[in-house]
Amino acid sequence: MKLTSTLTRLTVAFMVLFSQFSGAVSVFSQTTEAHLFVDPASSTANTCGTQTIAISVEDVVDLTAFELRIDFDPTVVEVTAVENGGFLVAPGEPAFYSPDNNDGDWNTDGFIHFGMAQEGDGTGDPTPVSGAGDLITITLKALEPNSSVDLEIDPALSMLVDWPDAFEIPFTVTNGTVTTESCAPTDIALSNNTVLELQPIGTTVGTLTTTDPDAGDTIFTYSLVDTTTYPDNAAFSITGDQLLTAEIFEFDVKNTYTIKVRTTDPWGETYDEVFTIDVTWVPIATADSYQIKENGSLVLDLSLIHISEPTRPY
Repeated sequence: MKLTSTLTRLTVAFMVLFSQFSGAVSVFSQTTEAHLFVDPASSTANTCGTQTIAISVEDVVDLTAFELRIDFDPTVVEVTAVENGGFLVAPGEPAFYSPDNNDGDWNTDGFIHFGMAQEGDGTGDPTPVSGAGDLITITLKALEPNSSVDLEIDPALSMLVDWPDAFEIPFTVTNGTVTTESCAPTDIALSNNTVLELQPIGTTVGTLTTTDPDAGDTIFTYSLVDTTTYPDNAAFSITGDQLLTAEIFEFDVKNTYTIKVRTTDPWGETYDEVFTIDVTWVPIATADSYQIKENGSLVLDLSLIHISEPTRPY
């Protein structure tokens, strides 16, 4: 049995299904027009997870076999699985699958080819289905963030076949678009959350680090955000990945500060975390804090001298 010149050949399995028919598969013998479409038409895939979409059909009558060709850009998304969607034949039930299906080669080829047909029942005849449902499902993940890729159903290399005529069912096509994005950071760590009182402006409190599910994201930008809710932000600044003081702290005036820090990955995805910074008091100077020279003179470290006040915890 031969196909029309605009279609790929049916596989041996398809031939078995239609072996009782001599002559070519007729084109547009049905007046009812089906609709092939990407569902959903617009979706989002990220770089750390997967997104599943369907190639669906609606308004189809007496479907017994189909063949699909879907083109995409493999530099933008990676296809990880293509599976029977269950409308024609329930998953796990016997069916004829085309040996031409490019299983696993989608990202090399830049297209998906998937064909299948019902097996006959006890009498040798298939059981046609009508209506709407998913023909196949496609699982993919983003390779290139902040981009998009079209999933295009090729009408010249796709077909729907009916029964008992074994004619090609006419159809229209609606393609889809997948937008890609980076995964947002998931955590911020601060190496130290205490600072000694009376230190000069610009003293380093600690180093900020980010946890991000994208292994390729290694450079992050940090900022203090939501100053209205967190007015203590004004007491600090950030340079690179260093949290610095922006004022001279006094334990007796204020000894706990709450700030909100944002990390931004190279693609603009963000994560916010609240930190509490504790101010510690300068300890009272003791003899152990001083150096006594051999000549008996005493060397004083003025930064350790502080007058105790009644409110001190010591």
